[in-house]
Amino acid sequence: MKKLKCFLLLLALTVSAASTAFAAGTAPSDESIRQLLVVTDARKLVEDMTTRMDAHLRSSVQQTLQGKQVTAQQQKVVDNMMEKIVAILHQELAWDSLEATYIRIYRDSFTQEEIDGILALYKTPAGQAMVKKMPIVMQRSMAELQLRMGPMMQKLRTVQLEAMVELKEQPAR
Repeated sequence: MKKLKCFLLLLALTVSAASTAFAAGTAPSDESIRQLLVVTDARKLVEDMTTRMDAHLRSSVQQTLQGKQVTAQQQKVVDNMMEKIVAILHQELAWDSLEATYIRIYRDSFTQEEIDGILALYKTPAGQAMVKKMPIVMQRSMAELQLRMGPMMQKLRTVQLEAMVELKEQPAR
């Protein structure tokens, strides 16, 4: 009788696990994920992001040094530092080292059915328009958000100052 209860419990757990896996859908194949990454130009997006980060870092260093007198030796140190930083950036964000991570994330996030549907969408002219135009949309969105940051930060600063005044007016306990 004890063996029968153990068997039934094991059977129930197996059926439960199987039905959960079935309800969640099957994990997508690595090949289908690779197809999706190709059709969405994921490699190009990563490479473009790396290039933008490189340019941003160089610009930040130049802004930091702007107006400061640096000797040739100091400039050499700064240039050497930038070359090392850019080399690390390109090494760590190289597509060959990131692809496996993307595959794992997509496999853990989507079912095969979902990947198939997304692939079908991105293979259409509308899907390809989305792939091609989304970086521009994101760039424009970021520019618009940056324009709003100044006034928003001022409003936040005003709220903070008002709270500080109010706190000072409170009697000490």
